[in-house]
Amino acid sequence: ADDETMRVMKDEQRANAESAEAMRVVMEIHAQIHFTHAYATDGSKQLAVAGTPTGYGIYKAVNMLEWEDGDTEETLIQVSDGRREEAWATAFEGGRLPGTWEIVDAEMYAIYRALLRVRAECVSRGDAPGGTRVLVMTDCQSAIQQVEQAWREGGARPRQSRERAAMLEAICRVRAQLGVCVVCYIPAHVGCSPNEYADMAAKAATRLGEVEDAAHWVGREVEAKPVVIERVEGDEGVLA
Repeated sequence: ADDETMRVMKDEQRANAESAEAMRVVMEIHAQIHFTHAYATDGSKQLAVAGTPTGYGIYKAVNMLEWEDGDTEETLIQVSDGRREEAWATAFEGGRLPGTWEIVDAEMYAIYRALLRVRAECVSRGDAPGGTRVLVMTDCQSAIQQVEQAWREGGARPRQSRERAAMLEAICRVRAQLGVCVVCYIPAHVGCSPNEYADMAAKAATRLGEVEDAAHWVGREVEAKPVVIERVEGDEGVLA
């Protein structure tokens, strides 16, 4: 029992240290850019479960000032339990994806859905998406590298010969409508709070009954081809 207690304490200390380091880095960037939106994204694939269910998860930082109960001169933020639950409900988003998708596809799709959410929030408020300054935190270096390479090489029209061309084009097209977009790498599974929340949402999404029509969501932003469908190549599903 003592050994288990020590292990838990060490895990908590590591998680606190990683969260603090991530906050330090992000706040230094925020001091220069002044982010308007911040998201953590993640993908999950349950390899030990039949059908290898796959999902994505998004966590949006909650500003409790937006949920405060009326005007108050109190120093502490006053939010009722009901409003607090409602606020936390808006912080999470996720969906189940085709079991044929690889984990990097789910990670990339989560980034895409986060950018879509930023644009949708701007439209709902009547704000210009171009005025946004967006932070996306992810633990997938491969997704970051592919997204950044596509953005720098072709902007909203990445090379169609590249792998995941439809997904990358969709991401780039939405990104082009926004203002500043910073994609920040956060080490995986070290206890960093925002990304642990996103991971939790992604894992929960793998247990949903209905699979999201990802081809439809991606296809809405793709102009390089008339239609986007999911094609299975071997054991892997790709958007084509």
